Amino acid sequence: MARATQSDIRNYRVAAVMFFIASIAFFAAGNVALGAVFLALGAVFVVQGRGVSGKGQE
Repeated sequence: MARATQSDIRNYRVAAVMFFIASIAFFAAGNVALGAVFLALGAVFVVQGRGVSGKGQE
């Protein structure tokens, strides 16, 4: 697999932050189900970003 660039890693981080912000908005609006879904998607992007950056693999 090709080495990830800084841009790839930044894209994962931006996506994770966007999902976390959306989950907070849904929780604040009282929609717990969608808030939980977006929170889980944000967590997926955090894990994927760590895998791409190589930080999670010692």
